[in-house]
Amino acid sequence: METLPQFGVPHHHENRTMAARLYPNTTNINHLEILAGVRPGTNAAMLEIETKYKSLRKEDTPDCDLGYEEYKEKQADHDIAKFNNFQTFGWGKVRHQTVKGYHGPDDEGYSGSETDLHLANLLLQANGIGLTPEALAMTEGVHWC
Repeated sequence: METLPQFGVPHHHENRTMAARLYPNTTNINHLEILAGVRPGTNAAMLEIETKYKSLRKEDTPDCDLGYEEYKEKQADHDIAKFNNFQTFGWGKVRHQTVKGYHGPDDEGYSGSETDLHLANLLLQANGIGLTPEALAMTEGVHWC
């Protein structure tokens, strides 16, 4: 058993679970909207909500939890909620055995990337994600963290 120095908490290596998530590499908003399965313009609508709440000051709304109100407004629109979740969680948790040692024998698998689309597709499929060839091209590869 090892103690993690930053927390002083006992840690069993053999029971370690992977918390990394799998994401597309692309930063193209149109492609991200397609990959997330939301309508075009969803990102712009989400940014409008975020801008609205950033412009409000806590002093002007003392009886209001602005963060919660922003969250509620995003959740009220199915596509915005779905896109926000995709940006946050990607395609979900990576199956640790698919990435441990990916970049060498000492690689613990907690973060990494792959830009080769064939190899990226194999990683996606190993994690239960099937994309069309067009959607795969939009990813520009994948990363996990």
